Amino acid sequence: MTLLALAGISTTSLDARLARENSTARENTKRMTSLSTSLWRLADKRRRAILLVPELLHNIILNLEDYGTTCLPRIALVCKAFREPALDALYWTVGFNKFFLCLGSDVVSYEKMGPDDHIFPRLLSLALNDIPPIINVDSFLCASSLQTITLNMGDISGDVVPVLQRISSSSPNVLYFRCISGDKLPDDALCSTIGRWPKTQELLMVPLYEKTIALLGDLPCLRRIWICIRPGERWIQDNIHWNLRSLQELRVYTFGDSSICAAALPLIFHTTQQTSSMKSLRYLDIHVIGGVVLPFSDAVTAIIRPPSQSVVAKTLESIEIFIQPNIESPFAPDWEDAVNLLAAFTNLKTFKLPPGCFQSGSGRLGASNHQLIRLLQSWPLVEAIDLRLKKPLDVHDLLDVLAVSPQLQRFNVNVSITMEDVTSLSTDKDTVFPNNAVTFLCLLWESLVDQRKSVLSHDVPVVAHLLLKIAPHLSSIGYDEDTHTEGIRELLSHITHPSWEEAISAVHNIRVEYERDMRINI
Repeated sequence: MTLLALAGISTTSLDARLARENSTARENTKRMTSLSTSLWRLADKRRRAILLVPELLHNIILNLEDYGTTCLPRIALVCKAFREPALDALYWTVGFNKFFLCLGSDVVSYEKMGPDDHIFPRLLSLALNDIPPIINVDSFLCASSLQTITLNMGDISGDVVPVLQRISSSSPNVLYFRCISGDKLPDDALCSTIGRWPKTQELLMVPLYEKTIALLGDLPCLRRIWICIRPGERWIQDNIHWNLRSLQELRVYTFGDSSICAAALPLIFHTTQQTSSMKSLRYLDIHVIGGVVLPFSDAVTAIIRPPSQSVVAKTLESIEIFIQPNIESPFAPDWEDAVNLLAAFTNLKTFKLPPGCFQSGSGRLGASNHQLIRLLQSWPLVEAIDLRLKKPLDVHDLLDVLAVSPQLQRFNVNVSITMEDVTSLSTDKDTVFPNNAVTFLCLLWESLVDQRKSVLSHDVPVVAHLLLKIAPHLSSIGYDEDTHTEGIRELLSHITHPSWEEAISAVHNIRVEYERDMRINI
């Protein structure tokens, strides 16, 4: 019997499927041809099949929608014949739960296998929540080849310390450790575990611990760290002694006490010392959730000041700051300090300050259009910006932005559109439209008391023509909600704007017509 038959796959149906796919998708045909060839090789040369099974399984799983999951139990029999390489590949490709749930009564179940069958020496990645409850977790923790471990404390019943000890003693080659937990882990056990992985490149740990945080300086290969600072953990102010020269990404979470973040960041970036740190840092994310008592502008300024005054100001390519919720200041916010500090990041390519608040106004920048232009002039390499302004830009401001940002592709900043501006730009022959690579804009249909100045459905073609002049590569549009007071919204409720789908559809249609005319002229 061929391996095709063992897997429950008919050669006749396979050939017919290949013929159909040949007429609709050439790439799918090549993939299926490769699958068929591999299967026949497996049937002819058993020894060589050991090497071919992982690739074969990958191709089968890619086409599970065609075959159906009913073939999985039979595939399991095939895999059992070829032992560990195939089993490792199957578990990695399908996932533990999906595989075991598909096992039929005619297939030897995992529970009845011998002890030697419980070890998968070629397993590279393991997420504990993929393992069914009936299976002993330790069976998978003795794979010396493991490089990626995702550990969620909710997946382990009982004492977690033995599990951590088993991981560290049996898997010395771990490069990526992701520890997700709502409860605090034993600091000593976690520190001992991580200390055995000197080549670790990635640590995603939600809780931050006193001993573990000090250990990070002894991991010279670290590339990526996610840490969390909880309320009351004031010890952090005296326990950060990093000098992580290889670190490329740092994400810091704080819950309930934003002042902890402000206290920790100067230590993290060594602005209180003469030692330079994290010279390779490219990506910085700061998430402050709950307990924010500062006005939005002050919170942003406090967060951005330490990195702007350190060596990373010249290396950072991406900054994301998420603050939720924020409070409205009774005074006019002063964004000048924040703008000046942000201007220090001269190599920046991505900046995100999304409105993560419950009040529409408190998560918006009070910076003026002139301050924004000045900031963009300091970021000549910027490609993506995501923020909301209290006072939206207009289309004239948008042209100024594009003139100083030649690399910009995604401009997710609210720009208001009125027919008055559209008409003036469309009819002014002296208007200069800067060359740009923008593919995404965030627009706002401005509602005005004078309905003739508001964009309505019959105005969409004119607006679409202008948008293509402004951004010839535009492919998608986002939208912003207006921030009018309830009374103003009620006053303007009679105005019905076109949908964004209608606008982007018009842009696409005009582009198609333009490209067709170009081909005809050529």
